[in-house]
Amino acid sequence: KMIAALWVLLAVCSAAFPCSTFVVDAPDGPVFARNYDWTVEEGLVIVNPRGLEKRALVLENRPAEWTAEYGSVTFNQYGRELPCGGINEAGLVIEVLWLPETEYAAPDDRPAVSNLQWIQYHLDTCTTTAEVLESAAQVRIAPVGGALVHYLVCDADGNAATVEVLDGEIVAHAEGELPVKALTNSTYADSLAYLRAVREDQRETPGPRSLDRFARAARFAEGYAPEEDGLPVVYAFEGLADLADGDYTKWSMVYDIAQRRVYWRTFSYPQVRFFDVDAFDFSPGAACLVFNMNTPDRGLVNDKFEPYTTEINRRLVFRTFQATEAIGPLSDGLLSLVAAYPETLTTTR
Repeated sequence: KMIAALWVLLAVCSAAFPCSTFVVDAPDGPVFARNYDWTVEEGLVIVNPRGLEKRALVLENRPAEWTAEYGSVTFNQYGRELPCGGINEAGLVIEVLWLPETEYAAPDDRPAVSNLQWIQYHLDTCTTTAEVLESAAQVRIAPVGGALVHYLVCDADGNAATVEVLDGEIVAHAEGELPVKALTNSTYADSLAYLRAVREDQRETPGPRSLDRFARAARFAEGYAPEEDGLPVVYAFEGLADLADGDYTKWSMVYDIAQRRVYWRTFSYPQVRFFDVDAFDFSPGAACLVFNMNTPDRGLVNDKFEPYTTEINRRLVFRTFQATEAIGPLSDGLLSLVAAYPETLTTTR
């Protein structure tokens, strides 16, 4: 019963993703931009080493089981192993967004993983967008209450894809079917149709509505001119500022994939911080490291990460769940269950 209640809660939390994403094809490599819009700002940046054996936290007879082949750095708000997005050491980036039209597949013979752990699963096991798309057909996203999401994926070569579950089927747009590397909170097909209509009519698209944000995100994805727009990371932050929705936009992050460098700022602390992915030790048995992403630090913060502890995760879980008004009061036992889940992971040698 406690685990069932947990999934109801995580479903509510997953409504935290009315966000905006786009990819800039810069001369030196892709730059991935993302706004996270929600009511809670706190979160951790987590360094996830290779070699961890995992069993998905799902209410299914056949949870997915895997070993993390690649290290990653993720942004987590409701606990370790349940990221909102992140990058792995191969330069693969995955971010999640809310999608009301989502309709998951019924239980079948495929191993299951939850909607948020789907991100960690693929960062652990894939290096390219093509590998994610192949894997996505082999695992099923377990329906967890009202958690309706889709994903934007991009690898180090700039190959991007959207991944949705519509009418129980994986619907992916990639390569020739992805003319615009952007995603908000409508299906990609509807977003693209709207974009074509507004461009044909030469309409303006102000405001926070999903389709209008997609049209503006598309402009930033397609419109980068190095000679005029300067550094692509700065340009990406300018695009995110245009797409922001006041104080609902809690995080803005930019992944410079080619440089393996990730920048972010938060609503309370708008100064930019960043870390270098390649500077972390991802070898099996290496320490999992964490950093409070909502701090007044600025600049390079690699040396400010600290070893992960259950107590750090517990503090995050208790604070963020209790600060999410839509959830209501929760028992300490239930929150402790979420906080202790990473203790089920074991390291291969």
